[in-house]
Amino acid sequence: MSGTPSLFDSAGASIELTPVSKRRLDGLMLTEHDFQRAVDASPSLLPYREFFPSARRLVSLGMEIPLSFPGGKSGSIDNLFLTDDGHFAVVEMKLWRNPEAVREVVGQIFQYGLTLGAMSVRDIEDVIRKSSQASRRMAASQTLIEFAIEHLGVDDEHAYSNALEKHLRSGELLYLIAGDGIHVSVDAIADWINAGSGAPFHFGLLELDVYLTASKQKLFVPRLRVKTKEIGRHVIEVTVGAHPELAKVQIREEILQSTGGIREDRRVVTPDQTLSIEALEGLIRNENTDSREGVDVGLYLLRGLQDSGFDSRPLSTEISFGIRDAIRGNRFVSLINLGPKYLHLREPFKKEDLHAMQAFRERANRLTEFFDPEALDDRNKFSRQPRYRDLADIKADLLAFLVKERDMAAMQLKARE
Repeated sequence: MSGTPSLFDSAGASIELTPVSKRRLDGLMLTEHDFQRAVDASPSLLPYREFFPSARRLVSLGMEIPLSFPGGKSGSIDNLFLTDDGHFAVVEMKLWRNPEAVREVVGQIFQYGLTLGAMSVRDIEDVIRKSSQASRRMAASQTLIEFAIEHLGVDDEHAYSNALEKHLRSGELLYLIAGDGIHVSVDAIADWINAGSGAPFHFGLLELDVYLTASKQKLFVPRLRVKTKEIGRHVIEVTVGAHPELAKVQIREEILQSTGGIREDRRVVTPDQTLSIEALEGLIRNENTDSREGVDVGLYLLRGLQDSGFDSRPLSTEISFGIRDAIRGNRFVSLINLGPKYLHLREPFKKEDLHAMQAFRERANRLTEFFDPEALDDRNKFSRQPRYRDLADIKADLLAFLVKERDMAAMQLKARE
């Protein structure tokens, strides 16, 4: 049992609320689509931080997301959401008056999640664009990363991209079954989950109680009925090889899940949270073993940028090369970021000068297509991330281009003094 919410106007007077009964078959009855629209318009109704404490924001990607399953079958996710720490949340709506609904939708919602986990990010972007037009959020040519930057305040697009990919591949999604009431027992749901996958998913049952004001305004009150619980222990492992600067520190988690199984996860931890030049050199060697050309190009650019007098700034997964602003000591004008397998270009003065940004992109595209030709004037677009092995034919031209652009950026900084 629970109490009835109270709503007061600005003068302190109580506003009468009428609960919408789960059993009524009159004009007060709500449809599943009403609940879909409610969480789509107000994602904060979902208790996502109960499952992902590190997340601070959640945004809707749309309703009725179409998926195709093996064997020619298909279905649609009722609501799909994305968090600012790179997790997807899949929501299915079922009403109390359908006593079979939750039993059926449990299998359905996990089928949706498993299908998402097997898809590439680009494929997911394609199905999102085919969602219900009334709720479509992403622009026609927008990527998920660009969408996250715009709507979730993501500031490190590459770290976010890695997190998104990691969570998809490991199956770490949030599954929520929501509606005006949960008709089956908690034990029945737990029994089904115990027979399912041992993947690190998160699962919850959410009731949305609805009340009407005299003017027919709707008040939705969320109540989390069930959530998966995990108990774990952590073991820290340190591996030191021939190069101490490449020492690997990882946390091994052994987690006892509500499914009854034990899940083991390993998370690599960089002690200072940034790469050194020596560490990046080692990673380029270790992570491009499938391509001798990849190693050659990566090391050529890494050493060439240093030999050419570029300033550098270490990041958690990359090293940025550019020029420091001598007048504004804390400012770093980046031109390129190097990672273990890939690189991406950074346009100097991108935020201040749209014309300079577009001109830089045009010059870079004379080497290869680093930027989408149709969006050279779009600040929300970013450089593509070619692998080193794909740049073998232009590595010398690319380094010469970067040196020239660095010198031009230095002149622009000097002119602004």
